[in-house]
Amino acid sequence: SSLTKIREACGLHYPDKRRDRSNIAAEFPWVQLPEDFAAVDPYWRPDARETLPQLKGRIVAFFQWLASNVQEELLGIVSHGVWIESCLMHF
Repeated sequence: SSLTKIREACGLHYPDKRRDRSNIAAEFPWVQLPEDFAAVDPYWRPDARETLPQLKGRIVAFFQWLASNVQEELLGIVSHGVWIESCLMHF
């Protein structure tokens, strides 16, 4: 989903682990999660940190998705420090 493409770099550190879909839906019932939003965090691993090339791959995939799916002329993108820093370094 587009939401997983703009998340912080993940792995090893528990604060980077996304909550399960059911937990998010229960706490924020007014938020409509995309159908392809995985039930459990597909990226976080307790034994490995996402590499910079892997993160950059998600950044590129997000902008490809954005270019083909969003028609708005003005758009705000909200993410985390490592993602934004990597994005600015890449572009």
